[in-house]
Amino acid sequence: MVSSRHTPAGKDKNKPMPESHRSALLRDAAKRRIGQLLRAAGRISQDELDKALAVQKERGGEIIDILFSLGCLQPNDLLDFLLTLPGLGPADFGHLDIGPELIGLISGEIARAYQVLPIDRHGRTVVFGCATVPDDAERARLEEIVGARVQLLQCTPEDVDAAIARYYPEEAADDEFASASSRTLEGLGAPLRLSRVARLVRRLTSLPALPETLHQVRAAVESLDSSVRSVADIISLDPPIAAKILSVANSAFYGFAQPIHDLVHAISLMGLRETYGIVLSTTVIDLVSKWKNLEYRSFWLESMCCAAAARICARASGRRGLPGIFAAGLLHDLGRAALLEIAPDACAKIDPGLTGHELLDAEERLIGLSHTEAGYELARQWGLPPEIAAPIRFHHDPMRATEAREHVAIISLADAMVYAVTDNYAENLHVFDEHQETLAFLGIDPEVTEAMLAEYLSRRQAAFDETSENR
Repeated sequence: MVSSRHTPAGKDKNKPMPESHRSALLRDAAKRRIGQLLRAAGRISQDELDKALAVQKERGGEIIDILFSLGCLQPNDLLDFLLTLPGLGPADFGHLDIGPELIGLISGEIARAYQVLPIDRHGRTVVFGCATVPDDAERARLEEIVGARVQLLQCTPEDVDAAIARYYPEEAADDEFASASSRTLEGLGAPLRLSRVARLVRRLTSLPALPETLHQVRAAVESLDSSVRSVADIISLDPPIAAKILSVANSAFYGFAQPIHDLVHAISLMGLRETYGIVLSTTVIDLVSKWKNLEYRSFWLESMCCAAAARICARASGRRGLPGIFAAGLLHDLGRAALLEIAPDACAKIDPGLTGHELLDAEERLIGLSHTEAGYELARQWGLPPEIAAPIRFHHDPMRATEAREHVAIISLADAMVYAVTDNYAENLHVFDEHQETLAFLGIDPEVTEAMLAEYLSRRQAAFDETSENR
């Protein structure tokens, strides 16, 4: 909670600030350029502000969310700063007397899904305390729910959680209220679920910005003046990334016939766009490997299995040079890592043998969201390209994809191949039973699937043997 040191001298901290005064001050603060104010107050540097503004120009989004994602600002720091603005009263929910007319504006389910709490009202404007600032679409949905304009005050997740538990105790909901909530949720459907995903994923404690090397490689690849040598020079300045590129190039999963010892040689064989995709995907996996609940080795091996299968499927479909397909395979199950970090106990209750829609159903039932939704939200926050983000979201429902459809279809088949359980390819053909439409979309003759599986299983075994020798 906010410390009492923020309470003006001579005033009773338990006495709420007048409604009109609080709302006017919040409106005033919202109109200011928060980034410039934070810089002027010394909470962020000019370099940090410039970097955040550059990301905003490229990807859009709220400047505060970007500063959080870059690690330049913490929620507590923002709240402390807001409380230093002239006349701004305490946002400590424990000291606010929130009446039933405000609490009744939203249901407990909505409050928990959006991580918000109505704390004030001024005419047709409702002020919400929020754990994370909703985007424009989410704000619009809140305004539709309450039938009024919405203003937001960023607060700590701990304060919001405590306040929601206080004002919306789950056990207190009667049947009539629960029914009304269900109707509201049913009306919102998937947008609400995705909003909840965003809230949960944003609360991951280790979501750092992608390293500068990655942005430099991307710029070089997109430049008309780029060359294999120039890209290699950039990567060589980051030895861990350079080592990872060579490791992938020399793995049985990737499938080069001869060992590759030179970075320039590896990049020339992979191609510039494929190299960028591998740099991107391996960087992301290295970042999530720091999450305490992830078994990195098994996650990496499964990711490489899918990436290898994706290359086989791409070639079988006549799309050998499809850029980014190996990277998409590496990151397709990014959301499973996120769920392990968000809800490890619930994940432990899911049958490890479940796949496809059965797995998604179990995740929805036990956690409230699927790994595809969680992974897509991570991809969105990191600004991953459509050829990676779309397969993450739709690899279990490839025909629903509206962009990067070829990538989605290939990763869907590759993911199915990962679940081949024996070394006899003929015994694993059933993995394609539910993918006939996808095979047809890609133009893959069903008779070719045996050869695809045989090659995949051979590569997988060689990679596993290679891994065992290196342990």
